[in-house]
Amino acid sequence: MLEVIKPGPLSTIQDMGRQGLRHLGVSQAGVIDPIALKLANTLLSNDDDSAAIEVTVGLCEFYFHAPTNFVIAGADLNAALNDEAVYPCWRYSAKAGDKLTFKQNRDGLRAYLVVEGGFTNIDKLLGSYSTDLMAGFGGISGRALKQGDKLSYTPSTAKDAAGGLQPSYEKLIHFIPGPHLELISKQTLSVLNDTIWKVNPSSNRMGIRLSGHSSLVHAHNIATQAVHPGVIQLPPSGPLSY
Repeated sequence: MLEVIKPGPLSTIQDMGRQGLRHLGVSQAGVIDPIALKLANTLLSNDDDSAAIEVTVGLCEFYFHAPTNFVIAGADLNAALNDEAVYPCWRYSAKAGDKLTFKQNRDGLRAYLVVEGGFTNIDKLLGSYSTDLMAGFGGISGRALKQGDKLSYTPSTAKDAAGGLQPSYEKLIHFIPGPHLELISKQTLSVLNDTIWKVNPSSNRMGIRLSGHSSLVHAHNIATQAVHPGVIQLPPSGPLSY
């Protein structure tokens, strides 16, 4: 099993999420970076949807009680196995008693830890292992991991190291016009395009709230509509959410 020694700011169990249930008011949840999860599972010959520990920022520590092969994908959070560096998108082997630690990296936010065969003591709920923090279900009792949590897996013998292509990540946000773009002025659109945005502390896994800008305040109102992942919203108060 894998024991949580330090959970860091936010570590949760996530897979590809709950698909097709938004009309019932059930959030998709799931990993923020599905490409990273699929790549990690491919390197371990797991199902694409095998659950991972989504590590946010880093600053966490895990202890292997049994041997296994594992992959870390996503952001490079300066992980180390027994103080020896391990890198994203490479398959590694851990022995009983090994310690895996994450530091942090200013250029990345979330990394995914996957073990061969997946975690075996987590039950699917509505077709997914994912933790929905807002609704309070999935993963382990609908909460973030905490010190002392233990995640079971089937022990496996060591395999040769193998690596995959690490996706590149841009700091630019690309977007296409939505149906309400005509409600804002060209000056406002220029601000959206030209501003270097900072993430507001009120952000969470459901959305990133960006710092406000006085020229983005407006008085428009539209009927409530469903949104999908990636929609950029501009509320009347001005701060941008993504």
